[in-house]
Amino acid sequence: MIQLGNKIRFCPCNQLTCASEMKEMLRSRPDTVVEDHKCLNFCGQCLVEGFALVNGRNITGCTEQELMNNIFHYLGE
Repeated sequence: MIQLGNKIRFCPCNQLTCASEMKEMLRSRPDTVVEDHKCLNFCGQCLVEGFALVNGRNITGCTEQELMNNIFHYLGE
């Protein structure tokens, strides 16, 4: 199966990413789908640190800026 873009999922319970400009920046990318998904099965992580699943990989950051930098690094930018 060929993947034609990036899929980024956020937990809406995560306080770091719940009202985020980062999501809007990622949504503006034509090759990226951004979703809020109720449960990402990383129980408790959303209470401790920011994280997103990027193409199925758990990417973390202690701040919104760090998380955004780590996501872009993972995407090769």
